[in-house]
Amino acid sequence: LGNNRITTISPKIKNLINLEELDLSVNKITALPLEIGYLKKLSCLCLSNNNLCVISPEIGRLTNLITLDIAHNDISVLPTEIGRMTNLRTIYLHRNKINNLPAEIGNAINLETIYLHYNKINMLPTEIGRLGQLITLNLSKNYIIRLPTEMSNMVTLNSLNLCDTPIDRLPIGFSQLTNLRLIM
Repeated sequence: LGNNRITTISPKIKNLINLEELDLSVNKITALPLEIGYLKKLSCLCLSNNNLCVISPEIGRLTNLITLDIAHNDISVLPTEIGRMTNLRTIYLHRNKINNLPAEIGNAINLETIYLHYNKINMLPTEIGRLGQLITLNLSKNYIIRLPTEMSNMVTLNSLNLCDTPIDRLPIGFSQLTNLRLIM
């Protein structure tokens, strides 16, 4: 259903209980129905390039989701329920208007890839240090001045992009990230 002119999603979507992948990218969707939370088997949800301003807390009910792509929207706040998505491995959040990440992001312990570039983030929650499986973190083009010391717990981190951020120093313990292969 990607690359169409869809503006709304019917609440009847809840009837698609066996749906595993849903691609609604490049449309004109402004909101998700609360019924999105009924899609328990969903593993991939692509909503990039729409007109979303808000992500419903119901998204936290998608506990089998592995990939969430909500890039290129107008989202400024992520719901705390994102922390319930413990199977989430990849999240695309770039090119939004996100000001900060909820502390609950640290509960999404299987996250491996986070794309957050081109947002308005000025600080990361210390709980981000709980993401012990994280491999790729792109924070470029944000307003982050300091990284939390807890990032030194992210021992699987392989790629870290901090380009065009006003960071003034790296956190204590940063040298413990021995798997880093790329720092930009």
